[in-house]
Amino acid sequence: MGSPSAPPYIAPESLSTASSAGSAGGEVPSIPTGFAAVTADVLREQQTLDGVIHVVRGWKEHPETVPDDDKLHTLNPEVQHLWT
Repeated sequence: MGSPSAPPYIAPESLSTASSAGSAGGEVPSIPTGFAAVTADVLREQQTLDGVIHVVRGWKEHPETVPDDDKLHTLNPEVQHLWT
């Protein structure tokens, strides 16, 4: 499956396609993408489920809560890496 720090697996949608209208109004053939589009809300929700991303998002949204350098060095190395 993957390492514990890997992002959660999102199953592809087998019938997902992308299409667009051409400049002359004709349809361009659909190209199967194999993946569903992810909305900002879904992405935000998934990020709150990840402990590392959740911590760093909190700091980005509330900079006054960022710990000083001495405290940062005592935190999870993954949090330190993402913050840098």
